Amino acid sequence: MMNIKFNSWKGLLFNLTLILALGTSVVLGFFYLYLPSETHHKETITVPNLVGRPLEDVERFLKDRNLQFVVTQDSGYSTNYSPLSVLQQNPKAGFKVKENRKIYISLNAKTPPMIGMPNLIDGSLKNAKMILASYGLEVGNLQYVPDLAENAVLSQLYLGKKIKPGTRIAKGSSIDLVIGDGLSKQNFEMPDLTGMDQEEANFNIQALSLQTASVTFVPAQDSLNIPGTIFQQNPLAGEKVRAGQLVDLWIIETDSTTLEDSPSDNISITN
Repeated sequence: MMNIKFNSWKGLLFNLTLILALGTSVVLGFFYLYLPSETHHKETITVPNLVGRPLEDVERFLKDRNLQFVVTQDSGYSTNYSPLSVLQQNPKAGFKVKENRKIYISLNAKTPPMIGMPNLIDGSLKNAKMILASYGLEVGNLQYVPDLAENAVLSQLYLGKKIKPGTRIAKGSSIDLVIGDGLSKQNFEMPDLTGMDQEEANFNIQALSLQTASVTFVPAQDSLNIPGTIFQQNPLAGEKVRAGQLVDLWIIETDSTTLEDSPSDNISITN
């Protein structure tokens, strides 16, 4: 009897071990052989960079890589890319995805949208650049002119003409700016204007980027004074001046001298 029972337990253990081994093999085979083969486990595709690529090339390009795409409703505009080329994509380039994954893309608009021109006048150049960027506009040529307001925007130009705030222009347009230089830092000697007539004096003043501040008509002091010529000036000849500085003139009056004779807005007549 004892021998029969021992053999029975031995056979039972053998059968249990066999069943356990077979079960383990089935489980391991399912997770490590069958399941990976069905789900392409660890088989991924690197998402390519589509930004800037024309729409007509995208379908073929992705199909060759076992990927799909969907064009989203939202779109934008950039002067850096041609119309109907890819502006953005999701997932981004470099991501790992499974085969047949859909790549969502937005396209560059066919025509630039129209926007209102912002007001840049009297603001700083730095602020103007930030505003233009936020509006999708480009910074064009910068022209520096003598003015006390250093790095301040004095004028905004579009296609060579002044443009008022609110004017509708195409996004991506280039805006030229006239900027104050804070008056030139380079000094030079004031020329001698005495003896010149008013027209010649004003020509010299403008040629040196100076400005006429005031014109005062005075009677002749002696017979050597020629009517209509510069009698006195400020700054004096030889003094150091810089571009944008103001110049006062005193002119020997004539019998026909009137307020309209001078182009200056600041005129006084001394008797």
